[in-house]
Amino acid sequence: RLLLEVVWECMESAGQRDWRGRNIGCYVGVFGEDWLDLNAKDPQHTGMYRITGTADFALANRVSYEFDMKGPSMTIETGCSSSLVGLHEACAAIHAGACESAVVAGTNLLLSPTMTLALSEQGVLSPSGMCQSFDAKADGYVRGEAVNAVFVKKLEDAVRDGDPIRAIIRGTATNFDGKTAGI
Repeated sequence: RLLLEVVWECMESAGQRDWRGRNIGCYVGVFGEDWLDLNAKDPQHTGMYRITGTADFALANRVSYEFDMKGPSMTIETGCSSSLVGLHEACAAIHAGACESAVVAGTNLLLSPTMTLALSEQGVLSPSGMCQSFDAKADGYVRGEAVNAVFVKKLEDAVRDGDPIRAIIRGTATNFDGKTAGI
C-alpha cells in the first residue's frame, strides 16, 4: 500500500496526468522479506491474497495492474543494488523502445527481526551502526527503511511534454566482481 501511494505521488510530481493504459514500465527493487516473515508465522493466515499480498515478486505487477501501465513490469531483488539495477533495466528498456517511460522504485521496510538477525550472524552489519559508504572507516552494512520512486523518460520527450526535469541520467551499468573472499 505504501508503494502504491509513493508511485502515485511520484507520477504527480513528475507532471504525469494521463498515464493509464500507456506503455510505461515498472521496475521495483526490493530487499528483505520482513512482511512475508510476519505473515508466515501464522500458518492459518493464508487466504486468497496470500501470494499477491505478501510475496515481493508481485510488487511491480501490483503497481502496473492498479495504475494500468502496459510496459515491462518486474520486481528486482539483487540485494543492496536492487533499485539501481531496476534503474539500469528501465533505461535499457526505454532506449530499446520496450516502453516510452518507466517508474523505478525501491522499497525496504523493517518489520521483523529475522533479516537483521541473519545479517548479524553473517557478520556483515556495521558494529558501529554507522553508514559510512565510500569511506575508509566503513565497517559494514547498515539497514535502512524507505519506499521511494522516480519517473524516467527520454530527455527529448520530457522537454517536448513540458515535464519537470530534476536530473539527467548520462549512463548506467551493472556488474559483479566474480569469485572473491565473499559473495
